[in-house]
Amino acid sequence: MRNPASPVSAVAAAPAGFRVVLRNRNFTFLWSAQLLSQIAQNIINFAVLVMVEELTHSTTQVAVTIVSFTLPAVLFSPIAGVLADRMDKKAILVYTNILRAGATLGFVFLDRSLPAIYAILFVSSAINQLFSPAEGSSIPMLVKRDQLLNAMSLFNVTFYSAIVIGFIMIAPAAIKLGGLDAAFFVTVAMYLAAAGLCAVLPRRMGLLHDVTAPVGQDEWRVESRTQLWNDLREGLMYILANSELSAAIVQLTLISTLLLIIGEMAPGFTNRVLDLNAEDTAYVFLPMGLGLILGMVTAGKMTTLLPKQLLTRISVTAIGVIMFGVGISPPLSRIGFRLSESVGTKLPAASWLIGLDLFLFLLLGLAFAYVLVPAQTLVQELAGDEVRGRVLSIQLMVSSALTIVPLLFFGGLADAFGITNVLMAMGVIIAVPFSYMLSRALAEYHQTRDRASA
Repeated sequence: MRNPASPVSAVAAAPAGFRVVLRNRNFTFLWSAQLLSQIAQNIINFAVLVMVEELTHSTTQVAVTIVSFTLPAVLFSPIAGVLADRMDKKAILVYTNILRAGATLGFVFLDRSLPAIYAILFVSSAINQLFSPAEGSSIPMLVKRDQLLNAMSLFNVTFYSAIVIGFIMIAPAAIKLGGLDAAFFVTVAMYLAAAGLCAVLPRRMGLLHDVTAPVGQDEWRVESRTQLWNDLREGLMYILANSELSAAIVQLTLISTLLLIIGEMAPGFTNRVLDLNAEDTAYVFLPMGLGLILGMVTAGKMTTLLPKQLLTRISVTAIGVIMFGVGISPPLSRIGFRLSESVGTKLPAASWLIGLDLFLFLLLGLAFAYVLVPAQTLVQELAGDEVRGRVLSIQLMVSSALTIVPLLFFGGLADAFGITNVLMAMGVIIAVPFSYMLSRALAEYHQTRDRASA
């Protein structure tokens, strides 16, 4: 194993624009496949959340639905990362898209009971465990190192754009026009189109037999169980040997956990707090998606104004404060309504609540982005080519493993004590410790500036 890459901060690179990497034909094919497959996955996510909320009206069952999709990452992601490092990534990308298209048809032709929904999600996610590390580790093989920041920024923007396009635009429209089956058939077509785009990528892309020399696929053989775990242990040691890489993975784990918890509560919040239909969830959380995209686009500029560590601590603290604000939004909106009545404004109380929450969700999306961009790019920069698939898979495994218990725990608390009360409690849990760390980071920042000006 070669030495870890030098800690190049993503924010230090000068972005030359997305057009530079999009001139790369092979990268454009991979990026287009990513866009299609992620839009498809977000359409499925929306359709399934609507199904489960309408069937159960239970945040706990929505949490179990999300766990069904995250559990395979814990079980299969480490092995998938090893295989992604040692197999032809092009073949993985093509066949996993085809298999996910087949799994999606299960929602159409199988009984729509909770066990069937959980089983299909589990199978689809198990397939995805090979796709994700193969896709992520292919990016540095298709672009030059000085273009990696641009490429990763584009993939980040695309990831959250796919949430807006799939979860908020296409899925609700497809369901309203043609029902759930229409939404699932659209995703099947997108997965197959993504497979076609991956099929034109270079042959035997990134095929490795060992960490020093590439070999042909005919020479590759299935490794023994001992060798497989040795490869996995090597990836883990690689992460632990680099404190910046470890810290970035911890940050990504925290943010992904919070995003999933918000996702599990979203249908119930829309239906039970805002008194709207569950299928309107997408429109309620549109500002959060827009905030994520805006944050992805502006994060590079923000990190030139503030040190990365300071920006992430400000952002995590802000996430806690905003979640607390969402929790107390019903009484705050009632206060606003009464004040508006006193001056003769006729805006309904429900409009005050929805307007306040839409604004808070926009700020929440921005705060999430200002943590995600530096951490995600740093992981790509610090992971060497020969272990990048394993690093990405271990990141996914850790994130998924540490997400399952909070999802079920907070889902149960939401059913028992109410969604808004749980959001308030989570906001306090996040804001209090990170505000302390933020104060220390601010002190260090001011000391550094004082020394520089002296």
